[in-house]
Amino acid sequence: MISDTHVHSYFSPDSRSDPEDNIKKAIENGQKNIILTDHYDHGVKCGKSDYNFDTAERNRVIGSLREKYEKQIRIITGIEIGQQPLADIIESGKKKLAEYDYDYVIGSTHLIDGLDPYAQEYFEGKTMKEAYTGLLETLIANANMWDNYDTLGHFDYTTRYAPYENRGLKYKDFPDLIDTLFRTIISKDVALELNTKTASRVSIDPDIWKRYRELGGELVTMGSDAHRPEMVGYMFKEFGELLKECGFDSVYIFINRKPVGEKID
Repeated sequence: MISDTHVHSYFSPDSRSDPEDNIKKAIENGQKNIILTDHYDHGVKCGKSDYNFDTAERNRVIGSLREKYEKQIRIITGIEIGQQPLADIIESGKKKLAEYDYDYVIGSTHLIDGLDPYAQEYFEGKTMKEAYTGLLETLIANANMWDNYDTLGHFDYTTRYAPYENRGLKYKDFPDLIDTLFRTIISKDVALELNTKTASRVSIDPDIWKRYRELGGELVTMGSDAHRPEMVGYMFKEFGELLKECGFDSVYIFINRKPVGEKID
């Protein structure tokens, strides 16, 4: 089974999953690798908790689990960095990354103009066109300003929580913005994540993935964005088939910040 590159544990404030339970689920799925990618999002809170973690304690726990399960699965240490097009946020991200030599870094946009679509306030007074234009413009700004990350996480994040009917992101509605985003990340050798948490809630437009391939995009990661163990590897077979139909025969994990291909079964 394709390896999961986006998994959260109790080191993320929005998850209560024991990392060991995530690992056991990945082994049960037949995955050869799992990348644990807890949140760091400077200045953002989940209730009263920061989207941050104690790097040393997390490394201690992961190191112990890596030793315990070394004959069954490769456990890779990653991080999900929350991106905003602001100099102080970029600097804080650099400092967090300097705390450890991560194998894998996801760059994700959770805030647009300081608002998280999860809370619905972002959508107030906006048409779907306006809301998604804001998302894509912010993604492009982040892609231009941020370096030192390996994949663009859940670029369609906003669609998860949008209040509109038929809320899927369509290539035909935003061709110029999507092309600009894809050309930017391709030029930086940044991968594009197929996030199955979003894809299982909102229908995926195959034209988006076909266009990414047409523009020269080859690096694709598959992430469940699991916050509960039972979601590790969720619907990877189904969305792996979609990627094959769009022209991809492999997805990628990252080891020592280098992409390593895995054939789609």
